[in-house]
Amino acid sequence: MKLKLLFILSILFIAPYSFAQKPKVAKYYLGYNIIENGSGELVHFGIIRISPDGSTKVTYMDKINFFLQAAGEQESIANKEKINYWKYYKVNAKTVMQLWKLKYAEYPYERHDDTKGWAGLKYSASQNQLRFLRKYGFNKGITSFIYGEKCFQLLYDIQNPEWQYQYSNL
Repeated sequence: MKLKLLFILSILFIAPYSFAQKPKVAKYYLGYNIIENGSGELVHFGIIRISPDGSTKVTYMDKINFFLQAAGEQESIANKEKINYWKYYKVNAKTVMQLWKLKYAEYPYERHDDTKGWAGLKYSASQNQLRFLRKYGFNKGITSFIYGEKCFQLLYDIQNPEWQYQYSNL
């Protein structure tokens, strides 16, 4: 009887601690969005913090720091393992310079070359294009931040001329 009582007491006192959940912590990712600002930049880069409650916070950074952190060459809370995401996702880092084409049919500022964008409208992606981009995380439109694997998957995909053609014709 004493053994049985001791067993029950041990379950009551020990079990809650053995099944306790680990505390939830925020997760950090590299990411970007496509929106112009007063200084003429069309793509903004940042570290996106996803809190355990699902809220997000963006810490902006310049393009150079994004490139270095994505290459694992600069300390980053979003890349603690120092993975070279450019190599891992097989992305030419110069592809970042083409992201504006998702939102614009032509470059929106004065420029010496005649590079055309892929957007269906002069200053915006078409509704079909916006729906197409949701799979990359642009759930609230092209100005929302995409981050993590999806932002590098998009960079990988836009390198493909067939992808560009498909997107341009949505």
